[in-house]
Amino acid sequence: MRLSERHERRIATFLREIGDQLTDLSPDTRTRNLSNLRGRIMKALKKLPDAPTDQDIDAVLHDCALETIRGKRADVKPAKSRGGIALAADNRWWLGVCGGLAERFDVPVGGVRAAFVVLGLLTWPIALSAYALLFFVMYFTGTHEESVRVRWLRLVTFILGAVAATLAFHFGTKLVFAGGSWLSIRFLEQDLAALGRWDWLERWDGTLLRWVLVFVCPIAVLSGLPMANAWDKTAKKVLQAFLALYALVLSFGIACAVVGIILYVVEKFAGFSFLR
Repeated sequence: MRLSERHERRIATFLREIGDQLTDLSPDTRTRNLSNLRGRIMKALKKLPDAPTDQDIDAVLHDCALETIRGKRADVKPAKSRGGIALAADNRWWLGVCGGLAERFDVPVGGVRAAFVVLGLLTWPIALSAYALLFFVMYFTGTHEESVRVRWLRLVTFILGAVAATLAFHFGTKLVFAGGSWLSIRFLEQDLAALGRWDWLERWDGTLLRWVLVFVCPIAVLSGLPMANAWDKTAKKVLQAFLALYALVLSFGIACAVVGIILYVVEKFAGFSFLR
């Protein structure tokens, strides 16, 4: 009987989960018990008339988890499949989504990753949102390792922090323009709308805010998830850079309005026309 690579990983994950529950035993005893347990698993699989399926593997592991390891009933059951697609335990670059899809549908994981990369280059926020959505679907419906356990407080903090920073920049800019408009009417007897193209930010700030949130939210979600290979830290840096870029664009818009006001004053007193 020859097991597929996916089934071998499933058995290895099961043995590791059982081993984590035997910390009260000495290393030699734990190793011996796990070796015996693997032997019983392989013996049960050999009794199957055909090549084992995913359901066969889960059934055998479930039965073995109920057997005694030290002459008593085992206290722990494996993370039994709930019918969904499991996140990849070992073969993961980010969160194990591509690896899990590849294992489930028995396709090369490189092809799945390449498809996500192409989709990401074409539709960055859509691809990131789809990846995060797939992760949560697989997280709640399939099996996953303890290393990919979601820390919900951290996740919510990242999302709310990113949204709060974006809104703070937006409404701070609105406040600056409101003050500038009052001063312009008070001393120049002219609204900022007369600045024409120099007042572009006040006309486009709402659209700019929506686009920034579309890009920021998926990055914030990934930053708060337990990504492998320190990619969560990279996502956090990308998020910070994106927010800094947004602040820079807003600052440029404010500077343009200030330049427009100066040109308006020059035009009013010198007779030159800069705003048309």
